[in-house]
Amino acid sequence: MMQSLFFGLLFVSAALLAGAAMMFWQYLSDLGSASRAVMLSAVDSADMPTQGRVYRDLRVSASAWMDQWLRSNSKVQSVQQMVAQSGVRLYVDQLLAISVSLGAFLAVGAGLLGWPITFAVPLGTVGLMLPWLVLRYRKKKRLQVIEEQLPDALDAISRAMQAGNSLAGALAAVSKESPDPLGGELRIVSEEINFGRSVKDGLLGFSQRLDSLDIRYFVLAVLIHSQTGGNLSSLLSSLATLIRERMRLKRRARVLSAEGRLSGWVLTLLPFITAFLIYLMNPDFLKVLWTTSTGILLLQINAVMMTIGLYWMWKIVHFRI
Repeated sequence: MMQSLFFGLLFVSAALLAGAAMMFWQYLSDLGSASRAVMLSAVDSADMPTQGRVYRDLRVSASAWMDQWLRSNSKVQSVQQMVAQSGVRLYVDQLLAISVSLGAFLAVGAGLLGWPITFAVPLGTVGLMLPWLVLRYRKKKRLQVIEEQLPDALDAISRAMQAGNSLAGALAAVSKESPDPLGGELRIVSEEINFGRSVKDGLLGFSQRLDSLDIRYFVLAVLIHSQTGGNLSSLLSSLATLIRERMRLKRRARVLSAEGRLSGWVLTLLPFITAFLIYLMNPDFLKVLWTTSTGILLLQINAVMMTIGLYWMWKIVHFRI
């Protein structure tokens, strides 16, 4: 009975993997067609590469009916925003298919290897969560790069405005000179303004897409200046200096907490490395942990206590500046 169930789950996971691969292939085809259409519609041939990079697909699925069905769910919008913030070129339904396929594949693989269900289920859960953890990591790293590029971009916008450009013109000029990923986001704002969107709405959309505190400060400074007046170029220059000082303080805090983070990694990996080495030398000595009810109970208690300890150490070495 159990063997038939495992083979059935294996078939389902293989079907899901094949479906995810087909959806990803369709996404690449649609993206290439859309990018070529945008590039061919550009008036100035010199701006064609920029137009191709500015293209932003707002759909959540390559399929029209799937896109319409998924948009009826409010949580899909937050997932789509996370995908856009991470810079990963995937649709939401493709991400869901990859997550479910990986979880089913690992769970079925563990069952076929003869592992108990107390290991197969957690392993499948890890596979289910792994794509989302990678997405969250990519979002964090991309946002860090954008925040590091932001002070230089603000200085460039300030100098462009001192040279006589408007804010929209300064954004357009800086967007062409700034490297990605910040340059690509600024180009989206510039293109939206060129197509008739107000500067206020373009900057608000820029802030919502990236969800960065420093970018919110920038947008807030521009909005306040539009209502009260003043020297915006000097304000942006001061904001760039403030952001640099804040980043310098964060780097110093990271250096001071390096010992605690290293201790956390050592305490996390040491039990697994030790258990692996013991299993290589004497497999029967360690098998009692997953072949007896007492051993399984000890593993479950240990997993809960390690999770609490890891969260505690993470809160100690990570603090908001």
